[in-house]
Amino acid sequence: MSSDLPDGLLGSADGDREGDGSGGGDEEERTFHRFLFLEIGRHELAIPVADVRAVTDPPAERTRIPRTPPAIDGITDIRGQITVLVDPHVHFPDSGGPSATASLLVFDRPDQPAAIVVDEIHGVEAVPEDDLLGVDEFDPDEIDGTALAHPLVVGLIRRERRARDLVVDAIASGPASPETAETDGPTESITDRLHGGRSTNVDDEFGVEVDEFSLEEEEAPEESEPEPVQADVEVEVTPLLDVDRLLLASGRVAESDLENVGAAGGQ
Repeated sequence: MSSDLPDGLLGSADGDREGDGSGGGDEEERTFHRFLFLEIGRHELAIPVADVRAVTDPPAERTRIPRTPPAIDGITDIRGQITVLVDPHVHFPDSGGPSATASLLVFDRPDQPAAIVVDEIHGVEAVPEDDLLGVDEFDPDEIDGTALAHPLVVGLIRRERRARDLVVDAIASGPASPETAETDGPTESITDRLHGGRSTNVDDEFGVEVDEFSLEEEEAPEESEPEPVQADVEVEVTPLLDVDRLLLASGRVAESDLENVGAAGGQ
């Protein structure tokens, strides 16, 4: 499986500022932060793009280290660096079976390189700062039993999603195709459509088809303004995972073990 996200996409700076694009400066600029949306088992989470150095395939080989915490899945060589593999499913159980779309997230850490295997990556999105909600914005009673109560979750990301595509709905409600149209009654010809349903007679003397018009003025139907079509909008809330807390809660591998693996790899 190829990498889901190129390294260049992850390398953009966090906290972009965007305006209305007119250059007039009338509208206040908004601050956006970029997040990577992913799945760990049945849990959909997000992490800051700034914490991720690369996205690649899971390693084919790994070295198990004895007497390490349960979340440490081993160590491996990634681009010449001995990297600690952290199993996030230890912190987020109810994960189901192994995923066929798994990817490896390599974190940008200068002290001890680390990476986690996630089951699926949905992509990168720029989120307005106004849609970021911290744990401290809620009462303890409100977050009890929710995703915010997880010790590794530091906030929520609010996103609006359209429940349906209005263009698709408009096409679906259009006239049926000739192949699917019912033909139980008499069909209307193109000429009938152009005449708008007017009756016609044939003059016996000249053999010319003459339209019949009523001299009585027909009452025009009342025009009613079309009701505005309102798109259904759903609000999705995604827990924000703190990478520092995740790595701290997972434990560390002794420097001697890293050195031993590095020496063995160089032989």
